[in-house]
Amino acid sequence: MGDALTVCRKIGTEIFYFAGYRQLALDYMAKGPLFYAVNLLVAFVLIEWVQRHKSYALEIGWPKPLRWVAYTTAFWFVAEYAEKTPNSPFIYFQF
Repeated sequence: MGDALTVCRKIGTEIFYFAGYRQLALDYMAKGPLFYAVNLLVAFVLIEWVQRHKSYALEIGWPKPLRWVAYTTAFWFVAEYAEKTPNSPFIYFQF
């Protein structure tokens, strides 16, 4: 619990210091994992925003075969990304 309070205190006090943001910007520009995570997050937010009036984000009016191609592509993208990150376990393949 003490560690959690220390982390919360550091977040609250160091949020206004430029050094941390500089390191984040450098990590992003190096096109490491942060680059891909941020770009994927932006893509998800854009999909959600475009589909905001629908019941769920993947509710698209495409023909069924085209939808299945999109779903299969998303599945293989996840599977391919899981293979490229050997340093961190991909939880979906642990079961």
